[in-house]
Amino acid sequence: MQVTFLVNGLLVFRCLDQSRPWRQWGGYMTANGIGDLCNYWAFVTLISTHWPVVSTPLFGIAAGSLAGWMINYLSTRFLVFRKPEAVAISPCESVGLDRGGRSLP
Repeated sequence: MQVTFLVNGLLVFRCLDQSRPWRQWGGYMTANGIGDLCNYWAFVTLISTHWPVVSTPLFGIAAGSLAGWMINYLSTRFLVFRKPEAVAISPCESVGLDRGGRSLP
Protein backbone atom coordinates (compact mmCIF):
# COMPACT_ATOMS: atom_id res chain seq x y z
CA MET A 1 0.00 0.00 0.00
CA GLN A 2 2.95 2.32 0.56
CA VAL A 3 4.16 1.91 -3.01
CA THR A 4 0.68 2.28 -4.49
CA PHE A 5 0.22 5.47 -2.44
CA LEU A 6 3.29 6.98 -4.06
CA VAL A 7 2.44 5.70 -7.55
CA ASN A 8 -1.15 6.99 -7.32
CA GLY A 9 -0.11 10.34 -5.86
CA LEU A 10 2.78 11.02 -8.23
CA LEU A 11 1.84 9.31 -11.50
CA VAL A 12 -1.85 8.40 -11.65
CA PHE A 13 -3.64 11.37 -10.09
CA ARG A 14 -0.65 13.79 -9.92
CA CYS A 15 -2.00 15.38 -6.75
CA LEU A 16 0.49 14.43 -4.06
CA ASP A 17 0.64 17.48 -1.82
CA GLN A 18 4.16 17.99 -0.49
CA SER A 19 2.88 20.29 2.26
CA ARG A 20 0.61 17.64 3.83
CA PRO A 21 1.75 14.14 2.80
CA TRP A 22 0.88 12.55 6.18
CA ARG A 23 -2.71 13.70 5.90
CA GLN A 24 -3.06 12.21 2.42
CA TRP A 25 -1.24 9.05 3.50
CA GLY A 26 -3.62 8.58 6.45
CA GLY A 27 -6.63 9.15 4.23
CA TYR A 28 -5.30 6.71 1.65
CA MET A 29 -4.68 3.99 4.24
CA THR A 30 -8.12 4.51 5.79
CA ALA A 31 -9.94 4.54 2.45
CA ASN A 32 -8.17 1.42 1.18
CA GLY A 33 -8.66 -0.34 4.52
CA ILE A 34 -12.40 0.25 4.22
CA GLY A 35 -12.33 -1.04 0.63
CA ASP A 36 -10.43 -4.14 1.74
CA LEU A 37 -12.92 -4.75 4.55
CA CYS A 38 -15.83 -4.44 2.10
CA ASN A 39 -14.07 -6.86 -0.25
CA TYR A 40 -13.76 -9.46 2.48
CA TRP A 41 -17.28 -8.81 3.80
CA ALA A 42 -18.81 -9.29 0.33
CA PHE A 43 -16.86 -12.52 -0.18
CA VAL A 44 -17.88 -14.01 3.19
CA THR A 45 -21.50 -12.93 2.77
CA LEU A 46 -21.81 -14.50 -0.68
CA ILE A 47 -20.12 -17.74 0.39
CA SER A 48 -22.36 -18.07 3.44
CA THR A 49 -25.61 -17.82 1.44
CA HIS A 50 -25.27 -21.41 0.16
CA TRP A 51 -27.10 -20.47 -3.04
CA PRO A 52 -25.99 -22.67 -5.97
CA VAL A 53 -24.16 -20.12 -8.16
CA VAL A 54 -23.59 -17.25 -5.74
CA SER A 55 -21.91 -19.32 -3.03
CA THR A 56 -19.10 -20.61 -5.26
CA PRO A 57 -15.72 -19.21 -4.19
CA LEU A 58 -14.89 -17.91 -7.66
CA PHE A 59 -18.07 -15.81 -7.78
CA GLY A 60 -17.43 -14.50 -4.26
CA ILE A 61 -13.85 -13.54 -5.08
CA ALA A 62 -14.90 -11.79 -8.28
CA ALA A 63 -17.77 -9.86 -6.71
CA GLY A 64 -15.80 -8.93 -3.60
CA SER A 65 -12.81 -7.82 -5.66
CA LEU A 66 -14.98 -5.66 -7.89
CA ALA A 67 -16.66 -4.01 -4.89
CA GLY A 68 -13.32 -3.42 -3.15
CA TRP A 69 -11.72 -2.04 -6.30
CA MET A 70 -14.57 0.42 -6.89
CA ILE A 71 -14.51 1.64 -3.29
CA ASN A 72 -10.72 1.96 -3.28
CA TYR A 73 -10.56 3.81 -6.60
CA LEU A 74 -13.46 6.19 -5.98
CA SER A 75 -12.43 7.07 -2.42
CA THR A 76 -8.82 7.57 -3.51
CA ARG A 77 -9.82 9.76 -6.45
CA PHE A 78 -12.49 11.89 -4.80
CA LEU A 79 -11.41 11.96 -1.14
CA VAL A 80 -7.63 11.58 -0.98
CA PHE A 81 -6.23 12.91 -4.26
CA ARG A 82 -8.88 15.41 -5.25
CA LYS A 83 -7.83 18.23 -7.54
CA PRO A 84 -7.41 21.61 -5.87
CA GLU A 85 -10.29 23.94 -6.56
CA ALA A 86 -9.58 26.68 -9.06
CA VAL A 87 -9.53 30.21 -7.66
CA ALA A 88 -12.12 32.34 -9.37
CA ILE A 89 -10.96 35.83 -10.30
CA SER A 90 -13.12 38.47 -11.84
CA PRO A 91 -12.52 39.58 -15.45
CA CYS A 92 -11.50 43.00 -14.17
CA GLU A 93 -8.67 41.53 -12.12
CA SER A 94 -7.41 39.34 -14.92
CA VAL A 95 -6.94 42.17 -17.45
CA GLY A 96 -5.97 44.94 -15.06
CA LEU A 97 -9.15 47.05 -15.11
CA ASP A 98 -10.69 48.92 -12.22
CA ARG A 99 -14.37 48.64 -11.30
CA GLY A 100 -15.33 51.33 -13.78
CA GLY A 101 -13.71 49.50 -16.69
CA ARG A 102 -10.74 51.84 -16.94
CA SER A 103 -7.26 50.33 -17.26
CA LEU A 104 -5.06 50.62 -14.22
CA PRO A 105 -1.74 52.53 -14.40
